[in-house]
Amino acid sequence: GVMMKKPLIGVTLDHETTECYSKFPWYALRTHYMDSILQKGGLPVAIPYGTNGYAELYAESLEGLIITGGDFGIDPKLYGATEIHPRVSIKPERTEFEMALFRAFFEKKKPILGICGGIQLINVAFGGTLYQHLPDEYSSNILHEKPNPRDEPGYNIRIEEGTKLHQIVQVNQAQTIRLFEHLYKRVKGMKSEPIRIAKFIAQAGLCSRREAERWITERRVFCNGERVETPATLIIPGCDKVMVDGKIIGDEPFILRLWRYHKPAGLLTTHSDPEGRPTVFDSFPKSLPRVISVGRLDLNSEGLLLLTNQGNLSRFLEHPTTGLKRQYKVRAFGVKHLAQKNWDQLTKNLVVEGIRYKNVELFLEGTKGANTWLNFTLKEGKNREIRRIIEHVGGCVNRLIRTDYGPFSLGDIKKGAVEEVSSQRLSSTLKQLGFKEN
Repeated sequence: GVMMKKPLIGVTLDHETTECYSKFPWYALRTHYMDSILQKGGLPVAIPYGTNGYAELYAESLEGLIITGGDFGIDPKLYGATEIHPRVSIKPERTEFEMALFRAFFEKKKPILGICGGIQLINVAFGGTLYQHLPDEYSSNILHEKPNPRDEPGYNIRIEEGTKLHQIVQVNQAQTIRLFEHLYKRVKGMKSEPIRIAKFIAQAGLCSRREAERWITERRVFCNGERVETPATLIIPGCDKVMVDGKIIGDEPFILRLWRYHKPAGLLTTHSDPEGRPTVFDSFPKSLPRVISVGRLDLNSEGLLLLTNQGNLSRFLEHPTTGLKRQYKVRAFGVKHLAQKNWDQLTKNLVVEGIRYKNVELFLEGTKGANTWLNFTLKEGKNREIRRIIEHVGGCVNRLIRTDYGPFSLGDIKKGAVEEVSSQRLSSTLKQLGFKEN
């Protein structure tokens, strides 16, 4: 019969010296590594780490790579540590060779699986760092290895949907003999945690998260050379390469930003209008990345409109539980006869057309001709709230200017201009408000 071609899978080996039971140096590998490859239709190829200089040749000749571990640690010099923990032993020659193997296979976009120390090596190759000895450096009630026999499962684990591992094993629950807290969520110094790819695309300023999900269903998005099939796919910014329509995106780390915009009257706060009316997003300078407005201002309202590049921040600043006060200067016609005491009485129990308006503060500033100037402070941004209140007492708003939104003020920004809040001020202000970016 015709012999079917099988993929050749390289497997790294551990190296033992004559200090062990053999009087000659020897290579070691657990049999189930090789057995598993054979069971899945591959042919295992043992890679001894004394073959320095052949990493490129292995990558050209083999279809995939498994980097195994052993009873040793990754050389701490590779991730910036200056001392080796007294309970950690290292094998610098093996680590150096496996690092070269990893880079060679990765550059050729060939599949790589890390097991035990192989996971740690891959993490370090991507710029991460490690706890050298977890019991001393990271307090946890989870043991790295349970005292039960090593061939018996010790832990139940949950596998996140959308991850590469879930795509391979296609189960949500599994058992494992050991638990490694060296994974990216527990790695000391790792700058990025995994996020959904649709969120990553939106943060890059290309589109909204919903639009990003549509791009994925249209099969326009690739990650590390493979087409992305679901918006739930998780990626690690800075490690995974994401492409949309053949262009690499998100090379730069995401930086949370906030802008103050002096909205003129006559613009809608929306990305598009079916009637073709002008919007604030049409008026922004081209240098401004894709932004989201924090709340909105009516067509004929003007003043401070906050803009951000992150939806989480927009929702946080808008939410009633955050409790940010919005302040407005209002010019109204037809309310000249009302004194401050009348307004005070009105706002104590204010119900307009069945809607209760709470936390409304109102101060009468003065009159000019037939008009009255009022200062409003609101804690919620209900639709047309101020205009409805003025209409309720028989008046009409002919100018409405938002001057403050929580700790951010309009100041002397010219009408139509956009000014960014400094990163230092933004960071300190959001910390005081209790906002957590992730």
